[in-house]
Amino acid sequence: MVLAVRILLLSLAVALSASVTASALEPLPKRLVDQGYKQLCDGQYTLAVKTLSAALQADPRSIPAQRYLGYALLRQGQSARAVSQFEALTRTGKADAEDHAGLADALRYAGRRAAAVAEYEQALKLSPGLEVAYDGLIRCRMEMGQLSLAAAACLEAAKGARNESTKVYFLTLLDEIESIRSGPAAQEGERSAAGPG
Repeated sequence: MVLAVRILLLSLAVALSASVTASALEPLPKRLVDQGYKQLCDGQYTLAVKTLSAALQADPRSIPAQRYLGYALLRQGQSARAVSQFEALTRTGKADAEDHAGLADALRYAGRRAAAVAEYEQALKLSPGLEVAYDGLIRCRMEMGQLSLAAAACLEAAKGARNESTKVYFLTLLDEIESIRSGPAAQEGERSAAGPG
């Protein structure tokens, strides 16, 4: 019995030592990216920015470090820096649809809505049906007062939705757009456009 316990403890110690050694052997940039990603997921955006910036200094070509740093900056409210980070990522030629949607979000929050629309559309070309790109595109068009285009995007997103809850989400957003279009401000605008009496 004592021998069995000793063997079990020894095997646990060897396994623990192997896992510590394996993580210690990982390159520093990868460890920093993993740590920064965890911080980003935990909502520790300031720490994530510092950690991911260090990862990029260690390996300036790290696509994951560039990607996660862009998202951390965006979550931290630094939209202009996030735009720069996502633009650098897109210049590598290795950006995916979600990266274009991330750039679009950063552009939108930086007040560059026309450029954001172009990036959302690029994301949708790369990945038709990408819900985050549709959502951003719709909200951006609503902010720009392009309610007809926003409504059309809602219908397209609902039609291609992967599941029922996503379809309901886009149809609910469509209802919101329709209520804005037919609300008191819209009716007042129609009366003004029609002229007196």
